[in-house]
Amino acid sequence: MDGGVSNNDFLMQCVADIIQKKLYRPHSVSMTSRGAAFAAGIGAGVWKSLDELKQLSMPESVVTPQDNWDYYRLVIQDWERAVRRAKLWSLE
Repeated sequence: MDGGVSNNDFLMQCVADIIQKKLYRPHSVSMTSRGAAFAAGIGAGVWKSLDELKQLSMPESVVTPQDNWDYYRLVIQDWERAVRRAKLWSLE
């Protein structure tokens, strides 16, 4: 996961818990320019595959999912209820 949002430890943990997957936080969270350079490098033949690029990316940290699904299920249900109510409100 990259971008400014990956600086937020709380949000990173929430996402890892909800999707039940490890999240790898890069050293540099601003990955747009790096991604463009990688794409150009693949196009120019500097790298032959995405596997070569994966070897260049060393995560700064790894966020491991915790078993909090019961908590998140309630939060997601509340969010879905709020979205349904907002849709009805917007139709009035």
